[in-house]
Formats: sequence, structure tokens, C-alpha cells
Amino acid sequence: MIPGLPLVQVMFMAQVVNALLLPFVLVFVMVLASDKKLMGPLVSGRFLQVVGWAGTGLLVILSLTLAWSSLFASA
Repeated sequence: MIPGLPLVQVMFMAQVVNALLLPFVLVFVMVLASDKKLMGPLVSGRFLQVVGWAGTGLLVILSLTLAWSSLFASA
């Protein structure tokens, strides 16, 4: 424990870092789930791919918005 450390700001910045790293992991998972050679009969179907990539895109947009608002917040 560090005395005088603003814990709320530390937790918020940890969430910002988490939000910036999550899209990379999610893209990797989507690529792996779409690989027929790797997944065999368990490969994701077209519907799950569309839903997964839409969710990934939404998450990327939200992560960039969070990063932008935390870096350029007016206050």
C-alpha cells in the first residue's frame, strides 16, 4: 500500500488499460474460432461469426471512446 495514493484514479486507469488490451485478445479469439483447420467440426458458423465480429467492433469503439475520454477529460 502506498500512502496518499488516489485509489479511485488507479482503479479507473487499470480499467482503461484493460479496455485497450481486450480488443486484441477478442480479435485473436475470433480468428481462432473461425479457423476450420484448427477447430474442425466446432468451427463457428456464419451467424456466430457475424455476431462475434459485430460485438468485437462495438467493443473496439467503446474502448477507444473510454481511452479518449480518460486522456482528454476536461476537469
